[in-house]
Amino acid sequence: MSRRLPVFKCVALHVKLSVEACSATYEKRENPVCRRCEVGAEHARGRTPERWPESRGGGAIERTALERFDRIPPRIRRAPAA
Repeated sequence: MSRRLPVFKCVALHVKLSVEACSATYEKRENPVCRRCEVGAEHARGRTPERWPESRGGGAIERTALERFDRIPPRIRRAPAA
């Protein structure tokens, strides 16, 4: 069984994150990039911004969803190399 996990593409870190993960990373303040991120601050306040600030290019925030499995899917066994 799988569910869709909403994520967005973080232009500061070059990764896909959920809003919750972004908020938690901003609040920890360990990463200097996240420490001064306006989008992370908005996520921590419970808001969902639509655009990056001008300092990050000012473009639209790219959103998507990833498949998330409740259980680990079975491993596919490869045939031995000949």
